[in-house]
Amino acid sequence: MSETMTTNDEGLRCPECEYNLTGLAHDVCPECGQPFDREKLLAELAGVPAAIPIWGQRTENDGLRSFARTVLEIWSHPVRYARRFPKNPDCGDAAKFARWCLIIALGILLIPLISMMPDLLQFFSGLMTCGAMILNAFMCERAITAVVFVPEFKVTTVGKPKSWYPESLALVRMTRAFLPLSTSVICVGWFTYLFMGPNGDAESITIILLTVIGVYWWISLAQIAGSYRKRNINLILGLLTIPICAVVCSLVNIVMFGIWISIMMR
Repeated sequence: MSETMTTNDEGLRCPECEYNLTGLAHDVCPECGQPFDREKLLAELAGVPAAIPIWGQRTENDGLRSFARTVLEIWSHPVRYARRFPKNPDCGDAAKFARWCLIIALGILLIPLISMMPDLLQFFSGLMTCGAMILNAFMCERAITAVVFVPEFKVTTVGKPKSWYPESLALVRMTRAFLPLSTSVICVGWFTYLFMGPNGDAESITIILLTVIGVYWWISLAQIAGSYRKRNINLILGLLTIPICAVVCSLVNIVMFGIWISIMMR
C-alpha cells in the first residue's frame, strides 16, 4: 500500500516533532511515531479556532461545573493543561474565562470590603489594594506574554509570518484561575484578623499563604511557558520575567498608594 495520498494537507506538521505530514496515508508520524488527529491539525492549519480544554467543551447547562473543573485542572496540573492547550485557541472564550475569574475574585473581596465600610480610611485602603491587584493581573499578563512568547512566529497558509501573541495571551489569561484562590486567602486572613485581633498572627498567616500561592503561580506559569511549545528557553524566560513583573507592579502599587495618601492628607 502506498504511504502517501493526495489530500489538501500541504504544510501539515506533526505537533510533536514538526515533521512534514503532507500526503501521508496513515495518521502516525513516521519521524517520531506519534499518532495525530488529521482533522484537528487540518482545522488548525486552516485557522479555525479550537475549543479550549474543559472550559471550551462545556454545554449550556454545564457552565459552572466546567468552570470549576478547568480551575482545578490549572491549579493541580498546569503542565498537562498547557500541553493540551491548542495552538489556535478560541481567544474570545479564554477572555470570557478570565473575566469570570476576575468577577469571582472581586466578589470574594467584597466580603471584607463591606466589613471595612464603617472605617472610611480602612475601606479606601482596601479598595486601593483591590484596584492594585487587578492592575497587577493585567500588567503581568501582558508583560509575560510579550517577553516569554512573542519571540516566536508562525507561518500562515499564505506564507506570511504571524506572531503567536494572541494565542499565547489566551493561555496566560487562563492562569487567572489563581486569582480567586489568592483573594480567598485575603478574605480568610481578614476574618482571622477580626476574630483574633491585631496581634500580628493573622497578618503573618495571610502573608505566608499568599507567598506560597504566589511562588506556586510563578513556577506553574513558567512550566506552562516551557510546555506549551516544548521550548526550554520559554521556561527560563518565564522564571526570570515573572519576578521582574512582580517587582515593577509592586513599585506601581507603592506610587499609587503614595498618591492616594497625599490626596487624602490635603
